Amino acid sequence: MSSMLRIGAGALVWAAHFTVLYGATALACARGQGRAAPWVIAIATAAGVAMAATIVARAYPRRGDFVQWMTAAVAAAAIVAMLWEALAGIVSRSCA
Repeated sequence: MSSMLRIGAGALVWAAHFTVLYGATALACARGQGRAAPWVIAIATAAGVAMAATIVARAYPRRGDFVQWMTAAVAAAAIVAMLWEALAGIVSRSCA
């Protein structure tokens, strides 16, 4: 696996999570519901966080290498972003 793909793996997981959450929200708005089903948000977030945590766990033991350190840092930032998105999706009504 190339270094850039390894570093960007956490961002790719976050992008997939973002797409699922906003796709579910758009579908819920189109159907006249106030927001996406909380179980969709919970499952997508749990899966995304688990994938990003796996990336962090696999990259973290090799701290001396810059690529491994950056891979873990980007995946950790993706975990924070996914939790923040999930909180916004659960708390707020999305359709205007």
